[in-house]
Amino acid sequence: MRRLYLKQLLLLLGDVALLYATLTLALTFRRFSLPSWDVWQAHAILFTAIYAVWLVSFYSVGLYDLAKIWPQRSLAATFINTLAFNTLVAAAFFYFAKGRFTLLSPQTILLLNVALFGIAWYAWRVVFSRLIAAQAFLRPLAYVGSIPSSLEMFDTIRANPQLGYRLALIGSFHTRSVAPDDHDVLRITNPAGLVPAILRHNIKTVVMHFPDDTHHAFREALYQALAQRFVFIDSTAFSEMVTGKVHVSAIGQAWFLHNLTEGSKRLYELFKRAFDIAGSFVLAVISLPFIPLILLAIKTTSPGPAFFTQWRIGQNGRKFLAMKFRTMYIDAERHGPQWAQKNDPRATRVGRFLRKMRVDEIPQLINILRGEMSFVGPRPERVEFVQELTKDIPYYQERHLVKPGLTGWAQINFPYGASKADALEKLQYDLYYIKNRSLILDLTILLKTIKVVMQGSGQ
Repeated sequence: MRRLYLKQLLLLLGDVALLYATLTLALTFRRFSLPSWDVWQAHAILFTAIYAVWLVSFYSVGLYDLAKIWPQRSLAATFINTLAFNTLVAAAFFYFAKGRFTLLSPQTILLLNVALFGIAWYAWRVVFSRLIAAQAFLRPLAYVGSIPSSLEMFDTIRANPQLGYRLALIGSFHTRSVAPDDHDVLRITNPAGLVPAILRHNIKTVVMHFPDDTHHAFREALYQALAQRFVFIDSTAFSEMVTGKVHVSAIGQAWFLHNLTEGSKRLYELFKRAFDIAGSFVLAVISLPFIPLILLAIKTTSPGPAFFTQWRIGQNGRKFLAMKFRTMYIDAERHGPQWAQKNDPRATRVGRFLRKMRVDEIPQLINILRGEMSFVGPRPERVEFVQELTKDIPYYQERHLVKPGLTGWAQINFPYGASKADALEKLQYDLYYIKNRSLILDLTILLKTIKVVMQGSGQ
């Protein structure tokens, strides 16, 4: 995972370098000569504030998500739309800043900078995507032991070279069940030949999966090779690292005892609670002018109250009344609780818009202030659904170890759940969040939630 972050950092630093390089070119083209140090410094100081906003917005819309770096038309469209919006914001900033914070009026420089940076950004993304996908830059990987029932980990490695790994060897008695058409993967079925093959192919990283004694001979071979200084990684931990979720089928009660050290999270919980309170007040003040308009739109387009409350399950299984703006017709569930779905027929015209923009959840700021919810956490589910899912999905109740949130790791990585299978998938993301939650991860989730709001992809 650290290698992945380093690649993202390299991509970010490349963008920073390009921003200032294209600013220099813009000043040169504008004046037909290289700018003096004083001129460059004056513009660089002013543009730095703009660039900071740009980089945050680029991150929030997924432009540093290596899984989507290139080639994707949607990525280029996202960049163009975001850059256009940022240009308008920057132009407005320069207009109001002139005479107040600066004497400069660099609108022409801004337009030149944007045009040059757009071209440079495209070229940098093409070069970077080819570099990280090059075989020479991929770390060869050996997988040793029982083949898991889910091959998602292998599929993820093959489909995402930006992770930095290449499956080079499988040591197991049952290798034919994995990628039978992948001739680049060496298959070792004799434990005696395992370590020599790993050394011969210069493999340093070994992922292991020994749930029982079926492959004890392979395990013994690795044990005898401790002096070779291989990097040994448990398959559950590696799968979690590359997929961003914890596979329920691969864990047991011991996993929770080993990984959920709640006592070490106390300082984090204090900071998170302080952020929840401060953030709720700030968002409430920002939202206040829009609330009367929302209430009016709801009341004039469909009969019924403007607010909607519903019992949800919170931390440690406690029930609470979640508040929302009403988005559905009255008696929409007269036949019983239903899963929300894409293009939900129960939603009103105004309700569909509120859902897409996530505006319907503004009243939940009250739930956050009460301490019933947080900004980031697993989605709070309805009582009826929780009772049903707890019976059918192992460890489903463990998602209630933390406060539910307005947004979360599962919400930004998986579409709105509309079935038990979807609930299982989202649980696996929730368990990843519960194990790895931190202020940095929370900030990452909040920034990526901005993309959901900007694109209107809520449901």
